[in-house]
Amino acid sequence: FFGLKTRDDIYLEDEFKALAQEYSQFDYTICLSREDSPEGLDAHHVALGRVNMALDAYFDDSGEKRDDFEYYLCGS
Repeated sequence: FFGLKTRDDIYLEDEFKALAQEYSQFDYTICLSREDSPEGLDAHHVALGRVNMALDAYFDDSGEKRDDFEYYLCGS
């Protein structure tokens, strides 16, 4: 989960896509906190809102406790 403000702030997307293609267990979500419309964005890899909202939706959608993966967190 990678938090940015707008679609214009997105970077490293090609690198994330390459990692996801190479490693089946790698996935990513770019969270855009100041975008109003998802039009033209990759719905599988981009979420509107803050990271905490995307995490809540991820865990709610799975319907089960998720402790089978590693987290890598970074903030500024």
